[in-house]
Amino acid sequence: MKKKKKKEKTNEKINEKEISVEKNQINELHLHPNSTLFNQHLSSLENCVSQRVLEPTMLIPMIQKISQFNLQSETVQFIPKNFRKASHKSPFATRFTIDVLYCFSNFSWEVLFNGNNVLEAPDVILPINQEMIIDFSKITSYQSWKSENPECLLNLLQEILSLWKIGQKKFFGKLPPRLKFEYETFENNQEVEYFFDSESKQAIFKLKIVNEFFDGNSILFSFREPFALPEIRVYDKKNNQMMNQNLPKWTEETCIAEYVANFIEKATFKNKIMSNSKEFRRVVLDLFVKQFGIPIEYDSNQFFKIGFLLLVKKKTPIIIYIELPSSFPFDKPFIQIQSVSYFRTQGTTFITDLKKFPFSADYEPQEMVDLISSYLRESGINLHNQILESDKKKLEQLKEQEKRYEQLKKEQQQQQQQMEDDQQDNSGGFSSFFFPKAFYRSNQN
Repeated sequence: MKKKKKKEKTNEKINEKEISVEKNQINELHLHPNSTLFNQHLSSLENCVSQRVLEPTMLIPMIQKISQFNLQSETVQFIPKNFRKASHKSPFATRFTIDVLYCFSNFSWEVLFNGNNVLEAPDVILPINQEMIIDFSKITSYQSWKSENPECLLNLLQEILSLWKIGQKKFFGKLPPRLKFEYETFENNQEVEYFFDSESKQAIFKLKIVNEFFDGNSILFSFREPFALPEIRVYDKKNNQMMNQNLPKWTEETCIAEYVANFIEKATFKNKIMSNSKEFRRVVLDLFVKQFGIPIEYDSNQFFKIGFLLLVKKKTPIIIYIELPSSFPFDKPFIQIQSVSYFRTQGTTFITDLKKFPFSADYEPQEMVDLISSYLRESGINLHNQILESDKKKLEQLKEQEKRYEQLKKEQQQQQQQMEDDQQDNSGGFSSFFFPKAFYRSNQN
């Protein structure tokens, strides 16, 4: 008997392990319901069913309805896990945890069925900060509970969540007028998720982006004290990731509804351009041709590159090189200018990578090319002046070298003259030493 009980406990632990989902995996389930992890969760539920851990006639159909709802829902999800028995004598698990995945956050509710009578409606235990704002007397699902209806439990969970959302007014009513306004704007909008986390003092709004280019994408606003500037992230459903780059700026005058409309407008414009980016690049390169004339290099296949020869002040030729990235116009082009017949003292040409030219993805092609072309002409003049300054320095260096050469030549001549004088002096001294004047005179006599 003891061995049998021990075996039953072991099986129970295995079953609980199979159907549990780790906390750090919850958000992934919510972000991508059709992911491998979510399918594994459903598979674990099926194992739980096949091993008859759950009461088969009522609880199994209810759990299956919840799983079906999760696969279809693009907002809230209810993840059942940690199935357990009320006592060792109970033949089936009648208690379990529901992880509520809402607004890219998760919190746990406990569901407790009566082990002696599973046909009765269960008790649902919520965290204290949630339970205190819900009026349980308004829950109609308890009165209409019918155990033979497999959607009963799902309806109960959804109603509790709805009442919890209504109770959020208590929190948002105490927040600054700005956030209170945002809450009142979306209070009756079923497509918007929102809640105030009383523990982290954080107000969160999640809006689904309704647009042909953003099927299933969402945008999340997180306001923390002092509730001025929100943290803004966009969930990209296609790539299953959060993004916070290249988003419109939030200003003091901005509201969430206006921000989302502005984001959709700009992102739609971006997607339309990216869907025909090759044509957009061609238009831009052709506008550069109108500015600088016939190019010396031109990518006529993909329209990524173009090059020009520009004569600055009718005397200094320079090369302009422009390369458009594949993400253009949302990333800046690469632009370089280079001298042709002028070299630095080291023998290299003058090359400058331009990075501070005026640029914005919001510019129309003509405005963009006009601004960049003006900057290029100014940069060409700067390069011309740089070359002149370099030539001036070269000339000064040559003069200095000539001066040093003349000085060195003069010093060498002086040294040569000194050597000749020294030789003459040495020659005269030798004759007088060997032939004194007295001896010379005596010979004459």
